[in-house]
Amino acid sequence: MHNFCDNLNQKQKEAVSLGRTHSLILAGAGSGKTLVITHRVAFLCQSGRAMPHNILAVTFTNKAANEMNTRIQKMLEHDTRGGMWIGTFHSISYRMLRMHWQEAGLHQHFQIIDSDDQLGVIREVLKKLELDDKKWQPKKIQSFINSEKNHAVRPNNIKQVDDFHQKTMLHIYQQYQAICDKRNLLDFAEILLKCYELLKNNQSLREHYQNRFTHVLVDEFQDSNYIQYAWLKLFHGENTCFMVVGDDDQSIYSWRGAKVQNMMQFLQDFDGAVLIKLEQNYRSTQNILSAANAVIANNKGRLGKNLWTDHQDGAPINSYSAYNEVEEARFIARTIKQAQVDGMEFDSIAILYRSNAQSRVIEEELIRNAIPYIVHAGVKFFERAEIKHALAYLRLMLLPEDDAAFLRVINVPARGLGQKTVEKIQLLAEHQNVSLWQSIQIMIENSLVSKRVVTTLQQFVDVINYMNETANFQTLAEQARCVVEKSGLLDLYKKEQTELAKSRVANLIELVDAAKQFSSREIDENVSPLAAFLSYAVIEAEDSNKGQGVQSVRLMTLHTAKGLEFSLVFLSGMEDELFPPVWVLQDEQRLEEERRLCYVGMTRAKKLLYITHAEERRHYGKVNKCHISRFIKEIPEQYINHLEPLSVLLPDRMQNKWERNTTRKRFGATANLKNTVFPSRGPWKLGQMVEHTIFGKGVIINCEYGNTSTKLHIRFFSSDSKWILADESKLKIIN
Repeated sequence: MHNFCDNLNQKQKEAVSLGRTHSLILAGAGSGKTLVITHRVAFLCQSGRAMPHNILAVTFTNKAANEMNTRIQKMLEHDTRGGMWIGTFHSISYRMLRMHWQEAGLHQHFQIIDSDDQLGVIREVLKKLELDDKKWQPKKIQSFINSEKNHAVRPNNIKQVDDFHQKTMLHIYQQYQAICDKRNLLDFAEILLKCYELLKNNQSLREHYQNRFTHVLVDEFQDSNYIQYAWLKLFHGENTCFMVVGDDDQSIYSWRGAKVQNMMQFLQDFDGAVLIKLEQNYRSTQNILSAANAVIANNKGRLGKNLWTDHQDGAPINSYSAYNEVEEARFIARTIKQAQVDGMEFDSIAILYRSNAQSRVIEEELIRNAIPYIVHAGVKFFERAEIKHALAYLRLMLLPEDDAAFLRVINVPARGLGQKTVEKIQLLAEHQNVSLWQSIQIMIENSLVSKRVVTTLQQFVDVINYMNETANFQTLAEQARCVVEKSGLLDLYKKEQTELAKSRVANLIELVDAAKQFSSREIDENVSPLAAFLSYAVIEAEDSNKGQGVQSVRLMTLHTAKGLEFSLVFLSGMEDELFPPVWVLQDEQRLEEERRLCYVGMTRAKKLLYITHAEERRHYGKVNKCHISRFIKEIPEQYINHLEPLSVLLPDRMQNKWERNTTRKRFGATANLKNTVFPSRGPWKLGQMVEHTIFGKGVIINCEYGNTSTKLHIRFFSSDSKWILADESKLKIIN
């Protein structure tokens, strides 16, 4: 064993120094899997068991490939990597196709097209087949084609189908592929499929690479899909040793084709494969690991492992039950500010959530507290495309002559208006010195365009006029709801039925909620609520960008967080129907993937982990009661600390506001209260900590005073909130 292995633990050394055998390295979170792969490559080269050109290392991202390359170079005394292939599935396949373009049946100068270009070809096919792109949505077709290719299915492999929809989809796939072949275009899915077919159908070439690559190493194997695993197996020759590294408990990408079953299948397909478990964690405290172990243990069919660490037990996981999402965000911001006072840097803090729509309230609270932040692998709420579309409609509702807003949505959702028509509208507006809104009305009145275009423009005018006319009788939230629904944006994304579309629907609904919350604020009497809200959206988007380039808190979805680590982590929105989402609750396999996602989130934390949830959350303007996530309930009590709610710290002004609201509710806003005799309130106050002999500790969140009795609404830490009679209950006040 070489001296560069001295810093490895026993299991890591065992994996690095394996003889000529296949192996599956089950690498838990924070167990040093990248370390094992790079040390394995260096060990093979320095021990003489393999030459660099005998090694093929496959990763899932270019970043991981570059990191692996750099690490190996530093470990070897001389740069002996010549001939070694390190890259992603796609980059290696692309390299092979460039080298063997003739054998693959390709033109020498074939081109790769991205997702947008692929959609362009699909739209061209739809136009050629005279299919309505509203019914036959390009993105759904794109998903279908990519999925078929990821399962190694060509149009002529699909069995004859009688269903009209399936027949049409198949015909579109055939026409799409015919255009790509004719123009020498390869989409991303085609790169891998084409290389797979090249190796599968060309025995001499396949054997050449089997003899060359005697050691094949694969990172993040749990994320591999059908075609990727099938492609890998084609490198399996008589003298080939496979080492696949992954964690079945971190398989969270089934929605894009990943098959966690590939890990179990590997042990069956490769006789004599050794299973080595890396269970020592170098990232988190034992309390965090024990809690994560307990949660993931509820999944069935695991290969099984139990993470442990030499670190101290550390602080327990802190669970915070907020009254609503605003209080949740306020608690997170307050905790971050305290952490900074205690010496923690903003860069060491992350707020994780299941859905992008959750970030809006959190972002708002961070801005209010002057906490810089960055949204990772995503766009900040008011900068998201669907939100900008909706805001543009709101601007037209306020002022139809807003040319910038007009240009943004004149063809969103798609109305079949081409660029030439838009240019005509602009040219006429410039010539007549009028707005674009006035320009289309001139076009309609004078029939300056075709009948079809006139009809389309009139429909757009009708929508904007309807919004404008009804705005005078609507609250700000109702205006936002009207725009989201009447514009067609909500229906547009609902019909797509993709994960991205679901996120966009949630964001539009969150915009309505944002408007409802904003409408309750104090605003300038000289400015309409709509104008104030639109200004607020622009300013908030601008303010949120100020975190770039400075120490900033990280906001991201749980999927984005995979592979990262932070000293302090917040898992927010831990409620059933939000996390796990409502659409997986009846599907055991998808529910287990959500539990794996929770496990990933928990194991991002190095020192401190906070889990937050709300008792009620606003959804599309309606306040819904929430239930604590089943994943929290799966954490044993010895690893969790239930924090007191912020309600106990309510300032006097909030107490007074509550008393005013209660008085109004019970006696009427216009009642003459001067001579009213109020019943005795006793010692009970809003926000007061109490302890019940049966239900334990809690906080008073509401009170109702009758003539002879007092009812208290208490949020208990160990159960849901309950209404109880104060004078019949055994309660004591906790100072």
